[in-house]
Amino acid sequence: MPLDFFYPLGEEPIKDSVIDLLPDGYKLAAVIFSPFFKMPDGWKSPDGPSDEEVYQFADRVSWKEVQIRTRFDRIADVSIGITAYVTGGCGINIYKRMDLFEKIQKAIHPEVFFPNEDQFSVLLIDDILKVLTSKGATKILYNKLIEGEGEFELKELTLDQKLFLCSGPMFLMDEHKEFGFTCYFDEVSMVFFTKEDDFNCFKGTAFEGVYLEKETPIIWENHQVTYFHYNRT
Repeated sequence: MPLDFFYPLGEEPIKDSVIDLLPDGYKLAAVIFSPFFKMPDGWKSPDGPSDEEVYQFADRVSWKEVQIRTRFDRIADVSIGITAYVTGGCGINIYKRMDLFEKIQKAIHPEVFFPNEDQFSVLLIDDILKVLTSKGATKILYNKLIEGEGEFELKELTLDQKLFLCSGPMFLMDEHKEFGFTCYFDEVSMVFFTKEDDFNCFKGTAFEGVYLEKETPIIWENHQVTYFHYNRT
Protein backbone atom coordinates (compact mmCIF):
# COMPACT_ATOMS: atom_id res chain seq x y z
CA MET A 1 0.00 0.00 0.00
CA PRO A 2 1.85 3.16 -1.17
CA LEU A 3 2.53 5.91 1.35
CA ASP A 4 4.01 9.25 0.37
CA PHE A 5 5.84 11.36 2.95
CA PHE A 6 3.59 14.05 4.39
CA TYR A 7 4.19 16.97 6.74
CA PRO A 8 1.75 19.93 6.96
CA LEU A 9 4.12 22.83 6.27
CA GLY A 10 2.06 24.65 3.67
CA GLU A 11 3.32 27.61 1.69
CA GLU A 12 3.17 29.93 4.71
CA PRO A 13 3.72 27.80 7.83
CA ILE A 14 3.29 30.81 10.08
CA LYS A 15 -0.27 31.32 8.73
CA ASP A 16 -1.63 28.19 7.02
CA SER A 17 -4.00 26.08 9.12
CA VAL A 18 -2.68 22.57 9.78
CA ILE A 19 -6.16 21.07 9.66
CA ASP A 20 -6.81 22.66 6.26
CA LEU A 21 -3.61 21.04 4.96
CA LEU A 22 -4.53 17.51 6.06
CA PRO A 23 -5.52 14.90 3.48
CA ASP A 24 -9.25 14.46 2.86
CA GLY A 25 -11.16 12.79 5.67
CA TYR A 26 -8.92 13.82 8.57
CA LYS A 27 -10.60 15.98 11.19
CA LEU A 28 -8.33 16.62 14.15
CA ALA A 29 -4.66 17.38 14.69
CA ALA A 30 -2.27 17.82 17.60
CA VAL A 31 1.38 18.60 18.17
CA ILE A 32 2.98 16.04 20.49
CA PHE A 33 6.17 17.12 22.27
CA SER A 34 9.30 14.97 22.35
CA PRO A 35 10.20 14.83 26.04
CA PHE A 36 13.38 15.97 27.68
CA PHE A 37 15.01 13.00 29.40
CA LYS A 38 17.21 12.04 32.32
CA MET A 39 19.64 9.12 32.39
CA PRO A 40 20.16 7.05 35.55
CA ASP A 41 22.38 8.44 38.30
CA GLY A 42 26.03 7.73 37.58
CA TRP A 43 25.52 7.29 33.83
CA LYS A 44 28.37 8.79 31.81
CA SER A 45 29.37 8.89 28.15
CA PRO A 46 31.54 11.37 26.27
CA ASP A 47 29.23 11.19 23.22
CA GLY A 48 25.88 11.32 24.96
CA PRO A 49 23.38 8.45 25.17
CA SER A 50 22.45 6.41 22.12
CA ASP A 51 18.82 5.97 21.09
CA GLU A 52 18.94 2.41 22.40
CA GLU A 53 20.25 3.58 25.78
CA VAL A 54 17.56 6.26 25.98
CA TYR A 55 14.87 3.72 25.09
CA GLN A 56 16.06 1.26 27.72
CA PHE A 57 17.16 3.47 30.61
CA ALA A 58 16.01 7.10 30.38
CA ASP A 59 13.19 8.76 32.29
CA ARG A 60 10.95 11.29 30.58
CA VAL A 61 10.99 14.92 31.72
CA SER A 62 7.91 16.84 30.58
CA TRP A 63 7.88 20.27 28.98
CA LYS A 64 5.54 21.34 31.78
CA GLU A 65 8.21 20.45 34.36
CA VAL A 66 10.74 22.49 32.37
CA GLN A 67 8.25 25.36 32.21
CA ILE A 68 7.95 25.26 35.99
CA ARG A 69 11.74 25.16 36.45
CA THR A 70 12.23 28.15 34.14
CA ARG A 71 9.18 30.03 35.47
CA PHE A 72 7.98 30.67 31.94
CA ASP A 73 4.40 31.91 31.69
CA ARG A 74 3.56 29.74 28.67
CA ILE A 75 4.37 26.25 27.44
CA ALA A 76 4.91 27.98 24.09
CA ASP A 77 8.03 29.64 25.49
CA VAL A 78 9.52 26.20 26.14
CA SER A 79 8.84 25.31 22.51
CA ILE A 80 10.42 28.53 21.26
CA GLY A 81 13.48 28.02 23.46
CA ILE A 82 14.01 24.44 22.33
CA THR A 83 13.64 25.42 18.67
CA ALA A 84 16.16 28.22 19.19
CA TYR A 85 18.53 25.57 20.56
CA VAL A 86 17.94 23.27 17.57
CA THR A 87 18.31 26.00 14.93
CA GLY A 88 20.98 28.09 16.65
CA GLY A 89 18.58 31.01 16.73
CA CYS A 90 18.40 31.19 12.94
CA GLY A 91 15.31 31.19 10.74
CA ILE A 92 12.06 33.05 11.37
CA ASN A 93 11.88 35.71 14.07
CA ILE A 94 9.75 33.79 16.55
CA TYR A 95 12.56 31.25 17.03
CA LYS A 96 15.45 33.73 17.40
CA ARG A 97 15.09 33.62 21.18
CA MET A 98 18.42 32.33 22.41
CA ASP A 99 17.59 34.00 25.73
CA LEU A 100 14.82 31.44 26.25
CA PHE A 101 17.18 28.60 25.34
CA GLU A 102 19.75 29.89 27.83
CA LYS A 103 17.14 29.99 30.59
CA ILE A 104 16.13 26.40 29.83
CA GLN A 105 19.75 25.27 29.73
CA LYS A 106 20.46 26.90 33.07
CA ALA A 107 17.35 25.39 34.64
CA ILE A 108 17.99 21.78 33.55
CA HIS A 109 21.76 21.51 33.18
CA PRO A 110 23.52 19.13 33.63
CA GLU A 111 21.25 16.26 34.61
CA VAL A 112 18.59 16.58 31.89
CA PHE A 113 19.07 16.24 28.13
CA PHE A 114 17.23 18.25 25.49
CA PRO A 115 14.87 16.28 23.22
CA ASN A 116 16.42 14.80 20.09
CA GLU A 117 15.37 16.67 16.98
CA ASP A 118 14.45 15.49 13.45
CA GLN A 119 12.91 12.22 14.65
CA PHE A 120 10.24 10.55 16.73
CA SER A 121 11.24 10.24 20.37
CA VAL A 122 12.30 6.70 21.29
CA LEU A 123 10.56 7.33 24.61
CA LEU A 124 7.24 7.63 22.76
CA ILE A 125 7.56 5.01 20.02
CA ASP A 126 5.65 2.37 22.01
CA ASP A 127 2.81 4.84 22.57
CA ILE A 128 2.80 5.70 18.86
CA LEU A 129 2.46 2.02 18.02
CA LYS A 130 -0.29 1.63 20.63
CA VAL A 131 -2.33 4.35 18.93
CA LEU A 132 -1.69 2.96 15.44
CA THR A 133 -3.00 -0.46 16.51
CA SER A 134 -5.93 0.84 18.57
CA LYS A 135 -8.46 0.01 15.84
CA GLY A 136 -7.18 -3.45 15.01
CA ALA A 137 -4.31 -2.77 12.59
CA THR A 138 -1.69 -5.51 12.42
CA LYS A 139 0.86 -3.62 10.33
CA ILE A 140 2.16 -0.08 10.06
CA LEU A 141 3.19 1.83 6.96
CA TYR A 142 6.16 4.19 6.99
CA ASN A 143 7.88 6.61 4.68
CA LYS A 144 11.29 7.81 5.79
CA LEU A 145 11.88 11.10 4.00
CA ILE A 146 15.26 10.19 2.53
CA GLU A 147 15.07 6.37 2.30
CA GLY A 148 11.48 5.86 1.16
CA GLU A 149 8.54 3.70 2.13
CA GLY A 150 7.96 0.30 3.66
CA GLU A 151 5.87 -1.57 6.19
CA PHE A 152 6.32 -3.63 9.34
CA GLU A 153 4.23 -6.42 10.83
CA LEU A 154 3.55 -5.31 14.38
CA LYS A 155 3.62 -8.76 15.98
CA GLU A 156 7.17 -9.23 14.69
CA LEU A 157 8.48 -5.73 15.44
CA THR A 158 11.99 -5.79 16.92
CA LEU A 159 13.84 -3.18 18.96
CA ASP A 160 16.04 -2.43 15.95
CA GLN A 161 12.94 -1.75 13.86
CA LYS A 162 11.51 0.54 16.54
CA LEU A 163 14.79 2.46 16.59
CA PHE A 164 14.73 2.64 12.78
CA LEU A 165 11.33 4.34 13.02
CA CYS A 166 13.04 6.94 15.24
CA SER A 167 16.02 7.55 12.96
CA GLY A 168 15.03 10.62 10.95
CA PRO A 169 12.09 12.55 9.49
CA MET A 170 9.38 9.93 9.18
CA PHE A 171 5.69 9.52 8.35
CA LEU A 172 3.75 6.67 9.97
CA MET A 173 0.22 5.36 9.45
CA ASP A 174 -1.71 2.26 10.38
CA GLU A 175 -2.68 -0.03 7.52
CA HIS A 176 -6.25 1.34 7.54
CA LYS A 177 -4.94 4.94 7.45
CA GLU A 178 -7.05 6.02 10.41
CA PHE A 179 -4.14 7.74 12.19
CA GLY A 180 -1.00 9.55 11.07
CA PHE A 181 2.18 10.64 12.84
CA THR A 182 4.81 12.76 11.11
CA CYS A 183 7.98 14.66 12.00
CA TYR A 184 10.38 16.85 10.05
CA PHE A 185 13.77 18.59 10.14
CA ASP A 186 14.54 21.04 12.98
CA GLU A 187 11.54 19.81 14.95
CA VAL A 188 11.40 18.50 18.51
CA SER A 189 7.78 17.44 18.27
CA MET A 190 5.56 15.43 15.96
CA VAL A 191 2.23 16.13 14.31
CA PHE A 192 -0.63 13.69 14.82
CA PHE A 193 -3.87 13.65 12.85
CA THR A 194 -6.91 11.40 12.80
CA LYS A 195 -10.26 10.67 11.17
CA GLU A 196 -11.78 10.27 14.64
CA ASP A 197 -13.98 12.90 16.28
CA ASP A 198 -11.94 12.96 19.49
CA PHE A 199 -8.54 12.09 20.98
CA ASN A 200 -9.63 9.07 23.03
CA CYS A 201 -6.86 7.08 21.35
CA PHE A 202 -4.35 9.04 23.49
CA LYS A 203 -5.60 7.42 26.70
CA GLY A 204 -2.97 5.20 28.26
CA THR A 205 -0.10 7.01 26.54
CA ALA A 206 2.46 9.47 27.89
CA PHE A 207 1.72 12.06 25.21
CA GLU A 208 2.16 15.73 26.07
CA GLY A 209 1.43 18.52 23.64
CA VAL A 210 -1.21 20.88 22.31
CA TYR A 211 -4.43 20.29 20.44
CA LEU A 212 -4.63 22.42 17.30
CA GLU A 213 -7.70 24.53 16.68
CA LYS A 214 -9.27 24.92 13.23
CA GLU A 215 -7.09 27.92 12.30
CA THR A 216 -3.84 26.99 14.07
CA PRO A 217 -0.72 26.87 11.85
CA ILE A 218 2.25 24.56 12.34
CA ILE A 219 4.07 27.48 13.95
CA TRP A 220 1.52 27.48 16.75
CA GLU A 221 3.22 29.30 19.59
CA ASN A 222 1.33 32.60 19.26
CA HIS A 223 -2.04 31.04 18.45
CA GLN A 224 -4.98 29.47 20.24
CA VAL A 225 -4.18 25.95 21.48
CA THR A 226 -5.10 23.69 24.41
CA TYR A 227 -2.32 21.99 26.37
CA PHE A 228 -2.64 18.30 27.31
CA HIS A 229 -0.58 15.75 29.20
CA TYR A 230 -1.65 12.11 29.43
CA ASN A 231 -0.40 9.46 31.85
CA ARG A 232 0.21 5.81 31.04
CA THR A 233 -1.03 4.64 34.44
